Amino acid sequence: MQKNPNISSENSEKEVQGEAFKKFMRRDMQEIARYMALLKQEALEHLHPARLGAGALSSMAQLLKAAGLALQSISQKTEDALTTTPGKLLQPGR
Repeated sequence: MQKNPNISSENSEKEVQGEAFKKFMRRDMQEIARYMALLKQEALEHLHPARLGAGALSSMAQLLKAAGLALQSISQKTEDALTTTPGKLLQPGR
């Protein structure tokens, strides 16, 4: 049985293409691995427990400060409503 020279050259061409594809895939996978390592490092920095704790404490402090100011405002309005000034006539029902 004779070998067809066209089949042999097609196989060689496919081998060359396969090797080029393997080379490109290896390069791309290495680049993705480097990028993922960089993302991991950034995530570790941003999601560090001490950093998250400080952020949570800062948010809680701002929330408590706003709540305190709101309570002070209500307290002042309540005191103003209870305080009468001398010489001022009060209306019935107030």
